[in-house]
Amino acid sequence: MKTAPFPSRFQPVAAAALLGLSLFVSGANAATIVDWGGDYVAADTPLSTGTTHASPDGKTLTYRYSATVPKSPGFTAPEGRSGTFYGAFETSHSGASDARFDAYGILQNAGGDRIQITGRGGEAPPSGSANHATGLIFFKKEDFLSGADAGSVVTLNAESSLTLAIRNVPTATRRFRAAVYALVDEEWNWYLSSAVYTAGATTTTLDLGTLSTTWALWEIDESLTAFNPAPDSGSYTVSGTTLREIAAAGVYFSIEITSTTAPGVQLGGITFNAHVAAIPEPGACALLLLTGAGMLLCGLRKRNASV
Repeated sequence: MKTAPFPSRFQPVAAAALLGLSLFVSGANAATIVDWGGDYVAADTPLSTGTTHASPDGKTLTYRYSATVPKSPGFTAPEGRSGTFYGAFETSHSGASDARFDAYGILQNAGGDRIQITGRGGEAPPSGSANHATGLIFFKKEDFLSGADAGSVVTLNAESSLTLAIRNVPTATRRFRAAVYALVDEEWNWYLSSAVYTAGATTTTLDLGTLSTTWALWEIDESLTAFNPAPDSGSYTVSGTTLREIAAAGVYFSIEITSTTAPGVQLGGITFNAHVAAIPEPGACALLLLTGAGMLLCGLRKRNASV
């Protein structure tokens, strides 16, 4: 079994505990589990980046999962909105200078603050190459909204979606996909959506409905190596109905540019809608089992009496 890229405490429910869960789930409803947007900081606030890895030639710089973004001083989530988020980011610079992040943090923008990730600009890459910025911004289940943080199972349904307010994306090859850390066939892994947004700066919604969107397994190495790109188009074969539990949700982005403009993105208004179902208390589960058994027994007796 593949080792999960997060500590064991991050895994909210053991696989065995989910077997037969559909028999006991109650209070199912569609809900907003992530809603990041609004007035968070009084001034531009850099990310807490932690460990950094640079390639031997200095052209690729990677921030791994230690690049958490806690609620640092001056960071306050608006009432009812998502707060803490996490990330892994990479930039590669094909010019004469080494790679670096020119900007990474929460950009103060009145009532619409943004998460900003920008690689190095100012130099055009050599002919036939490009500068890149790739990243994953995600929210853990422990921070989900709508009561989805504990005592519940989060999955996808026909109405699931991801909305992004995208700003200041340069003219480039760009891709935005939904990302979920999910349980499939008893294993926790990251998956990226077949739904992809490739246009410019705007507010867009990706339809993640189980009837329209499929998913691809996305391998992430915990070691300090290159950030894996999104899978090829033919890899998106996993149905959303097979994602039995979601323990993290967010957005994957990839920006590739051939000019001197720095590749990067500013994201705000991140909203993730999913399906939330409360898990009944053990006593309620037992009552449901007894009730079902009683109804079955009554049905058998009526059938025998009519024979």
